[in-house]
Amino acid sequence: KKHYYCPKCTITITIDCVVCPNATCNQQLTQQDIPFFLELSIIDQLKSLFSRKGFYNDLGHRFNRKKHDSNNIEDIYDGHRYKKFMQTGQFLATQNNISFLWNTDGIPVFKSSKFSIWPLYFAINELPLHKRWNSSNIILAGLWFGSQKPNMMTFLQPFNESVSHLYSKGVEVLSPDIKRSF
Repeated sequence: KKHYYCPKCTITITIDCVVCPNATCNQQLTQQDIPFFLELSIIDQLKSLFSRKGFYNDLGHRFNRKKHDSNNIEDIYDGHRYKKFMQTGQFLATQNNISFLWNTDGIPVFKSSKFSIWPLYFAINELPLHKRWNSSNIILAGLWFGSQKPNMMTFLQPFNESVSHLYSKGVEVLSPDIKRSF
């Protein structure tokens, strides 16, 4: 899905906007000059990941991993906040629920260009560390295109809404590891 934004103040706008609706900006706009960013379906990518044999079983890693030293923080699972969410009755107490770590950074399209692309990646914390950063397990959630760094409030808003929807409504997926959908 394309999300358009004002090139001057970077608030989200519609493609048919001729003047930025931000009263402090009022930038005149033409369709060919309106920059955009892309939102890719997190749900579709999650369904694809869960359909792979072994993926669901890998999500159980947090429940049966072996720590080298009980006093050390060896992974995200050892953090105070994560432990709180894993308590009985909490969101991460079941293997069916997951959490994300997100990352973005800009890369210039060409060495001499001011135009850059900012991919937004989601990694699934519940995968074993050696699989968590494997490119086949990374979700490409979005791409920001432009001559300036993204306004993170603008760029992350649709992803916040998507993840909030996932958290409150969930998504039904089919896993060959458990031979049923959940």
